Amino acid sequence: MGCGRSKVDTEANKSNSLPINWKGTPPVYHSQACETFREWRENGRKISGYSVVVHYLDAYSVTQIEHDIQETILRAICEAQQIHDFDVKVKCLNRWSEEPQTGNEKNRLAFLRDLDSYKTFTEVSNHLDNCSDHKDDGAIQPIVTTAEGLKAQAFISDSDSLRMLKPDIQAAIYKYNSGWDLGTFMSKRLGILEGRNPGSRNSALMVAAQFQCLLRGAKAVFESHAATPTIHIVFAFKELPEYTRSRIHRELGNAVESLQKMESESRQDAFAISVIALDAIKSKWQKLDDAYRGKCDFIDHTPVSSEILSGGPGPLLLLKILLGGIDADVDRKMKNGDMTGLYGKGCRYPKAADMWECTCLKPRQKAEPSTSG
Repeated sequence: MGCGRSKVDTEANKSNSLPINWKGTPPVYHSQACETFREWRENGRKISGYSVVVHYLDAYSVTQIEHDIQETILRAICEAQQIHDFDVKVKCLNRWSEEPQTGNEKNRLAFLRDLDSYKTFTEVSNHLDNCSDHKDDGAIQPIVTTAEGLKAQAFISDSDSLRMLKPDIQAAIYKYNSGWDLGTFMSKRLGILEGRNPGSRNSALMVAAQFQCLLRGAKAVFESHAATPTIHIVFAFKELPEYTRSRIHRELGNAVESLQKMESESRQDAFAISVIALDAIKSKWQKLDDAYRGKCDFIDHTPVSSEILSGGPGPLLLLKILLGGIDADVDRKMKNGDMTGLYGKGCRYPKAADMWECTCLKPRQKAEPSTSG
């Protein structure tokens, strides 16, 4: 459903009743949809040639407010596609678009799911030790390395060791999830997301798993000149454990180092992560954003609050989320951290089609002084 006209737009007909001494072109009034999408229409062309992957958190791992924030942002991205054409995939850690087809991949995925099902670190460790056929597998080796490092630290409890290892296991599983086109996901998401509860998931650890998967693949992206430049959107609604945050910080540093070694300047924006975090925990993510600021942010952080549910997306939201990690000029538009441009004025689901109907995009005639009276 589209939104009605803004207050100023309802006054657009005033051009027919301008003061009798008015000369020149009537003033421009904008619809709410135009106010929301005008910045994107004028400055969003850089998205051309990029793929976008949205890492979605399903309803079993988020609150209702967090779910509604995701929904609002996904709908805004759908509308952004109507203005500038670009590909968007949606991936969900707990939901699958299709299973791997080859025998080796099926066996590997079954092994990883077995690891993920265990309730103690000891069970995971024993399973790794008893399945030597998989230990040298490139996809599983990072899990083995982390597990061996945790076993060597006797002061870490079994439950803490399992919590630290889980993101590695889930990241390896996540790699095989091809996801859905955004349009397909939005039209069929009720069917995609319904069904059995995949188990209680801590969304902070799910985000950690997503990051592990992204950063593990970052170096390969940088080294592959044929790879499609990709922007990853991650919803981070919960505070990350200190161990996990430190590890992400370290692996981000390694990924950025790989990026900086690339000789081709054109690869500077080949890979970016856009983190959408609740305003209450923004400072921790802002530190990551600031740590790797430069010609290309690589990681960009957008704080959001429940205000977006009442005001809807603002004129700078799409630019910040989609281009903040690849275009340094976007941050400058936020004017010293002022985030008011992220929120709209009461239209939660504006439509791009309504923007094209705005009076500012219609031919305007020069108003002549009235000769009546």
